[in-house]
Amino acid sequence: MDTSIWWWIVAGVMLAAEIMTGTFYLLVLALAAGLAAVAAHLGLDAWGQVMVAASITALGSFAVQAWHKKHGNKDNPTQNLDVGQSVSVESWLDARTARVRYRGSMWTATLAEGAPHD
Repeated sequence: MDTSIWWWIVAGVMLAAEIMTGTFYLLVLALAAGLAAVAAHLGLDAWGQVMVAASITALGSFAVQAWHKKHGNKDNPTQNLDVGQSVSVESWLDARTARVRYRGSMWTATLAEGAPHD
C-alpha cells in the first residue's frame, strides 16, 4: 500500500476525533498528516514526510496555544465553573490563608490580592 494512503487514513482519523472533541490540536495533526500525504504524492522519502508532519504539528500547536492565550476567557463561568462560587470557611490558618469546604471537600484557599479579610 502506498505511503500516502496511510497518511490520508491518519488525517481522516484525526479529523474525526477533532470533530468529536473540538480541541483544535487534533485538527493541526490532521492538517499535518494531510500535508505529509501531499509530500508523499510529490515523491518525498519517508524521512521528508515525517519532517513535514512534525514541522506542521509544531507550528500549528504553537499557533493554537497562542490563539487560546489571546482569546481564552478564563473568567467566563461557562469555561470555569468554579469562578465566583461560594465556599464555607472552616478555619483561618493565617491572615490570608484559610481551610474551606467546597463541593464536599476540604481545600486550602488564599485570598486574592487586595481582597478584604472579614
